Amino acid sequence: MKRRIIIVSITLFVVLAGWITGGMIRQRNVIKILENSTPEQILPRLYKKKYPQVRVLKKAVGHHDETIRIKAAYALGETKDKRAVQSLVNALADFSPGVQRAAENALKKTGKPAIPALRRVMKNIKPGDNGERVAAIIVSIQGNDCADFMMQCVKRKNQYTRAYAAMALGMLKEKRAVDILIDAARDSNPFVRKFACEALGNLRMDNAVPVLVEALGNARFETRTAAAEALGKIKDTIATPALLAALDDSITEVVEYALMALDSTGDSKALVPLLHIVKEKGRIWNAHSDLLIRACTASGRTAIDTVKALLDDPDDDVNRIAMDIVNLSDNPAAEQILHAALNHPGYRVRKNAVVALGNRKDTSAVEKLIAMLNDTSSYIRRDAIIALGKIGSSRAIGPLVAIIESVPGQTSQHFDETAVWKAAVMNCGALKAGKAVAPLIRILSDTSLMQLRCFAAHALGEIGDSSAVKPLIACLDEKPPEQLIDNITPLDIRASSAIALGKIGDFRATKHLLQLFDKKEKALRLDVFRSLAKLKNPSSVPRVVEFLASTDSDLVEEAQASLIDITGQDFGGDADKWKSWLERNSGGTGDDG
Repeated sequence: MKRRIIIVSITLFVVLAGWITGGMIRQRNVIKILENSTPEQILPRLYKKKYPQVRVLKKAVGHHDETIRIKAAYALGETKDKRAVQSLVNALADFSPGVQRAAENALKKTGKPAIPALRRVMKNIKPGDNGERVAAIIVSIQGNDCADFMMQCVKRKNQYTRAYAAMALGMLKEKRAVDILIDAARDSNPFVRKFACEALGNLRMDNAVPVLVEALGNARFETRTAAAEALGKIKDTIATPALLAALDDSITEVVEYALMALDSTGDSKALVPLLHIVKEKGRIWNAHSDLLIRACTASGRTAIDTVKALLDDPDDDVNRIAMDIVNLSDNPAAEQILHAALNHPGYRVRKNAVVALGNRKDTSAVEKLIAMLNDTSSYIRRDAIIALGKIGSSRAIGPLVAIIESVPGQTSQHFDETAVWKAAVMNCGALKAGKAVAPLIRILSDTSLMQLRCFAAHALGEIGDSSAVKPLIACLDEKPPEQLIDNITPLDIRASSAIALGKIGDFRATKHLLQLFDKKEKALRLDVFRSLAKLKNPSSVPRVVEFLASTDSDLVEEAQASLIDITGQDFGGDADKWKSWLERNSGGTGDDG
């Protein structure tokens, strides 16, 4: 009998030892699979080994290596097996954010089977439970079906449960919860108050304003900040006095959110108090000037009459704010103010008015903007030209042509006027002013006007007059000097002329453009490719094809793009196919002069 007992005991020991040893070996193999697999490969490889996937992965979620834990959590999510839920819920409390995210995504994939375990945690959240993720996962899986449960949780004794339940109701935008959240905004716990205020902001219901105004005076800055942010979302002007008072808060975040709330509310009653702060140039202005200007601008949109008087304020910042308000306003009176501002004695007011009228493309302002071409400030004259170009009225052509006709030689001696001439030249091109061709050709041909020549070439290309072809071709033959002239080299002139010739589309330019390839200057070659692409002369194909063998990938890429534009075909980088196409279509080449 004793012998039998000994034999049975030894057998059981061997079996147990084998089972334990086999389990350890299996788990080591599982870890190796996790180490050497992408997340997508894990389950197929475990299946191939005939390992119990959920059981081995649940153990791996507790591994000391963070990467192993992340991969195991991901794989458990792919199984969507409810047996993995508790391990994944536990992983939400992992110290690694990566593991937390992997567990969160896995629980979301698992779906409704995960809800019971998540709700158990939600009812009594502990500090290390990552309640924020727990609440977010429940909301993600159940949507508004969890609203009643969350409203019950807001009333529980656990402060973390109340706080994250309030957060969840805000995510759901559950309007039935407004009264519960109003009570929660007065909770004794600051954490709960913060999330309740944020949730009320998401609900955007006017009946929440009184409790949020009350919260702006709370002793805890987190509550005040959340209340200011929420009031900005609700946009009720009843909160304006409280938000203005909050600008005296000692906490930066509170002031910022109060200013943003005033910006979104846009209450005209806030304009004068805000401008008073601007004039004082105190702490708020120094720390939050941009937000303050935005709040002033928003408040002033409905107070145009008040703003008009501010244009005469001696404070430059107030002037600027007033003009910003007018610029952004869709009030019909705003355009009248802008027109009147063109005669304002203040340089900044006139300049801003000119820019604003151009941005508005106000055709009724054309004559007044033409008159601004005689302003004492060259910057205002330049902006007036740009504004006229944006409006696009042909009435501006005559005055602009007169300006470029007045350009003298050696413009470097007239530095203040250079910006005006540049603007006039460019906008003659934008307006396609045929009357400007002759004076533009004069500028292009005058080598003393280096700073304007490339702009003139651009304008001539935009106008597209064939009489400019020969002068532009002449510029292609220029040699670069040893030193820069006005920071512009003849390379710019050649490039600008090449591009202009492409836009004009005259085949006489083809052979001259192809000769520029011999210059071996990469930037110039790239511009020639682009010009030939616009010109579309098939006779340029053989020379362009040669660059398909270049070792410079940029040149090869640009050559291919040019060939596609010229021929309408796409043979990639196969030079033989391009040559065959050319042989078949040799009768289609154009006269290249």
